[in-house]
Amino acid sequence: MRRMKFVLLIVATVVLGMTGVSSARQAMALTDQEELVDRARLTVASLKDFNDVGVIAPYIKGARAVVVIPAFVKAGFIVGGAHGEGVMVGRNLKTGAWRYPAFITLSEGSIGLQIGAESSEIIMICLTEKGVTALLDDGVKLGAEAGIAVLTIGGAREAATTTAVGADVVTFARSKGLFGGLSIEGAVLGQDQASNTAYHGKSFSTRQLVTTDVKGNRGADGLRKALAGF
Repeated sequence: MRRMKFVLLIVATVVLGMTGVSSARQAMALTDQEELVDRARLTVASLKDFNDVGVIAPYIKGARAVVVIPAFVKAGFIVGGAHGEGVMVGRNLKTGAWRYPAFITLSEGSIGLQIGAESSEIIMICLTEKGVTALLDDGVKLGAEAGIAVLTIGGAREAATTTAVGADVVTFARSKGLFGGLSIEGAVLGQDQASNTAYHGKSFSTRQLVTTDVKGNRGADGLRKALAGF
């Protein structure tokens, strides 16, 4: 009997320990999501201090949704690729209010001679409903295969709003403090449902968060306010 009690005690200790580890991992994941939202806020806020802000502002003001990726990292040796995590934020066109963020990933694979690594901040601005709908398709490959026109804009002189005529999505990329012509043609946009649930505390789908006025995590209000500042 004593031996059985001892065994049960060990089992209970292991189970409780595993529960503790699981809770710690969930807490850590939540912290990571909060950090990602805050980094997205900083990325948006930093645009106001950038020389090209006067060019970017009209796009954001007229946006139906935006994707903000604080760090899209290209790295590799011979065989390379790129990956970034970010958020997609929709907008209520009637009220002008920005909605709560959905978590996404952007990945790209490539083969070729390349050495080193480079990180870029990426802002993707959906100008049409077609663009929003395409990006809400989990695992969509951006560009012609998605049935949308993606325009990549570099410096200020390129970025006159007239250049975006016919574009469904306009992208800006900033590397080392400068906006450049980083192309995301062929990159795959994925949805992170687990992060949506962990961050907002409810099983909101990416589509719900982007297209409806659900009540999400108020910790994202700083990001929403930064977007509203344009």
